Amino acid sequence: MSGCAALDSPQLLVLAGGLGTRLRPVLEKIPKAMAPVHGRPFLEYLLDWWLGQGIERVLLSVGYLAEMIEEHFGSAYKEVALEYVREEEPLGTGGALALAWCSGLLAKEVVVVNGDTWLEASLADLRAEAARHPGQPLGLVLKYLVNNTRYGGVKVNADGLVTNFEPASEGPGLINAGCYWLRPAFLAAELAGQPLVFSLEKDLLPELAARGQVWAGVQDAPFIDIGIPEDYLLFSRRFDESSKKIA
Repeated sequence: MSGCAALDSPQLLVLAGGLGTRLRPVLEKIPKAMAPVHGRPFLEYLLDWWLGQGIERVLLSVGYLAEMIEEHFGSAYKEVALEYVREEEPLGTGGALALAWCSGLLAKEVVVVNGDTWLEASLADLRAEAARHPGQPLGLVLKYLVNNTRYGGVKVNADGLVTNFEPASEGPGLINAGCYWLRPAFLAAELAGQPLVFSLEKDLLPELAARGQVWAGVQDAPFIDIGIPEDYLLFSRRFDESSKKIA
């Protein structure tokens, strides 16, 4: 691809350093991102999805059993260069993001995704929403669930800004689908002011939302969090290898 295209494409940051304790009953001594699906690690499918939409720069945030990911993927995947930032101890999703920022490897605009979540998000839609909110440092994809029994809810105002994050409760509503558009330079002070270990979802996002700095876009896209055994097995059963989508 051309150099101009590379400049226009945001970087992808995959948070793949989690311990995967809830998957231990079905996966032992394997990082969640390396969970096998039809003979291939989950992370390959995740990268396929985003590279297929034009992503040309990838940074992998690794931690638990990082060497397994680094040895499998090496320095490139399908001719796209891979860079790594490694947690020497668990830092949480926010701490991993801050470490990536301190590494100097983050681009001006970054798509951040969880290494254990499948979301068929549209990069074009994310880019369009980000363009509508040039003054906000962070945006996220929301998913509407008819019957939410597991995730916290998200409230959004008429301007498309997040106003509140709510505890998990049963019933219909919008949830955080674990996919973010980030302008890291806008967040430098916030990231520097956090403790070493913190959560992006529980600590940083509510602070930013309270100041009107988080936008949201709803995408009606297939979503499966493979972090628990039943959903990992569900993904394995439903994923169509030929189309690279949930059947």
